[in-house]
Amino acid sequence: GYTNLPVNTIFEQTDDTPSYWWKQSDNTWKKDPKATVEENFPSSSGWTLSNSAISNNSITCTGSGESYKAITGIGKPTNLTWDFTWTRNSGDQGNTSSFLLTNHTGGYSDPSSGQTNVQFYMANGNVTTLSVRKNSSGTNVQTECHFGVGSSIVNIQPTGTTRYYRITKDGSVWTMKKFTSASDREGNSNVEASTTATQSSTADSTWNTGSGDLTYILVDGHGSGTKNYTISDVKIWKDLAL
Repeated sequence: GYTNLPVNTIFEQTDDTPSYWWKQSDNTWKKDPKATVEENFPSSSGWTLSNSAISNNSITCTGSGESYKAITGIGKPTNLTWDFTWTRNSGDQGNTSSFLLTNHTGGYSDPSSGQTNVQFYMANGNVTTLSVRKNSSGTNVQTECHFGVGSSIVNIQPTGTTRYYRITKDGSVWTMKKFTSASDREGNSNVEASTTATQSSTADSTWNTGSGDLTYILVDGHGSGTKNYTISDVKIWKDLAL
């Protein structure tokens, strides 16, 4: 057999049902888990589109309006991993350019009673934010973190670049990470930016009770700035914080 393989080498097992294994830093192998939801944008089937178009296994937003697709199997998970790839195309102003996991189709907002938004967005051309918002009985409870404020490459990716994002929920702790390659994201190495936020006890209680199961992925070209961004390779794992 092979020896001295580098960390993050991927091995495909083919003598049974095909599976993939990643080499770990301690010289063990970790099975690549199958995602609960995978969206590779093979077509517009199942999507409601507004100022967005699907082609080349991706969705590109060029204006205001909500584009969404129903998903199943996520619910209100204790643990969660949400991966996606984001390209800021030429002319994109990064002004409330949004991607959401949600239980309604209204898009970026302070949700109404019974609604949940897990909102990833870029704003004002200088900040990248994860904002988790749930409204219970008319009260909006929010947990939020961002990479920082300013035009540096850490705070917001420049136009003409692609970045690989991973958002996790591990109990009460939300983490948002940004990588420069898909392999780095898979191996959780060479992180370009990372930030965390911890839900309060009130936010925990609000998250876990009542309605609000996550049932849509939604692209929202919210805000007044020019939109030109592309999302691809979306994967969501329920009950797993990678």
